[in-house]
Amino acid sequence: MSDFLALAKDRWSAPDSLTRAQAAATPVATVGVRVGDGPEQMLGLVMTLRDTDEWGAENGLGLATIGGRIVRTTGLDANLTGFRGPLRTNDASSVPSGGDTYALEYDFADLTRYGVRALCTIEDLGPMEITIIGSKIDTERVEERCTAPDIDWTFRNIFWRDPRTGFVWRTRQTVHPGADPITLEVLRPPPR
Repeated sequence: MSDFLALAKDRWSAPDSLTRAQAAATPVATVGVRVGDGPEQMLGLVMTLRDTDEWGAENGLGLATIGGRIVRTTGLDANLTGFRGPLRTNDASSVPSGGDTYALEYDFADLTRYGVRALCTIEDLGPMEITIIGSKIDTERVEERCTAPDIDWTFRNIFWRDPRTGFVWRTRQTVHPGADPITLEVLRPPPR
């Protein structure tokens, strides 16, 4: 981890987007993260426990993901402290298929609210080519629409995933009712 921090120390707040050279200079799996319309920051893979990838940066920003879904955050003004939902083990994606209706549960320690239930539906929006640090990737775009009536929270998440494997290359998720959406894109995938 210290090698990652030493190489990436000056890359936390790129003026716009991260470059291929920045990602290539970092010797670990990396993701680019943008909160709202802020600058893109690079997070390195700190560890993988079971199905959960833990990503972090020296500035204190951290995310945990399972198959592309953000399940915990640290270092933000408003953090997701726990998540339960349609997570499937031994599957590259934790995003259900189109037509599914399901519930997700969120924990927000700062709001002293735990087990906030959101009812969700998902729709496959078809193929879409995306570009990440100059590389074109064929994906399918999936949109998740959710509502949590107990806290009057309605949100949508978008996932761009590989149509063959389900691997999520890019996602835009709202993970807290008091926070801007988080856009995450995989710069260098973790080894599997």
